[in-house]
Amino acid sequence: MKYIKLFLYYLYSTYFCMRYLPFSQAKKLPILIHPSVKIRRLHKGDIVINGKIWKSMISIGFEGTIGRCNQKTLIYVNRGGHIVFNGYACISKGCRMVVYQGNLTFGAKLTFNGDCFFSCYDDITFGNDIICGWNTSFLTTNGHTVIIGGKERKMDAPITIGNHVWIGSDSVINKNVNVASNCIISHYSFVVNNLDEENCIYGGHPAKRIKENADWKH
Repeated sequence: MKYIKLFLYYLYSTYFCMRYLPFSQAKKLPILIHPSVKIRRLHKGDIVINGKIWKSMISIGFEGTIGRCNQKTLIYVNRGGHIVFNGYACISKGCRMVVYQGNLTFGAKLTFNGDCFFSCYDDITFGNDIICGWNTSFLTTNGHTVIIGGKERKMDAPITIGNHVWIGSDSVINKNVNVASNCIISHYSFVVNNLDEENCIYGGHPAKRIKENADWKH
């Protein structure tokens, strides 16, 4: 049964790569995708892979932590938007990549646990060596216009995450936020402001610096 499943996974992944990637990349089968992943508004060229390409360098829709992958995996890309990969990436079951406009860019050596949500009305950019816990949201829009003192606030703004960042589960990263490299964001954090200092632990509602001179490893 295990080998039959693997055969079906690779068969569907071959179809997916051939349909959505340039042939020169698709023939190397760089994306291993689960057949249950829901595809909406995805066109050839919407997924971009930069740099060296190898077999199954990107996996999408397979189970992460058992019991924590409860949503339906989704890829949704409007015309003009892109999902960009720059190296190895693991996007677990239940993650929803919704790109209305702008680019959702993943660096190299990334792992996102189950049920993460990427709402991309503006650019979301991840550096290299990122680990993200389950049920974390990245939100680039308010969803509705906010008016302060009679003036409309900008509804959409980008998110940028540096290199070697560990984001704890059930966190929310809001629009117009930059997270410095070599940081840890603790579980259940609500990030609404820039986290500018490297080698720090941040957490809370809203997230603020908890400890300095911090680091982490796999």
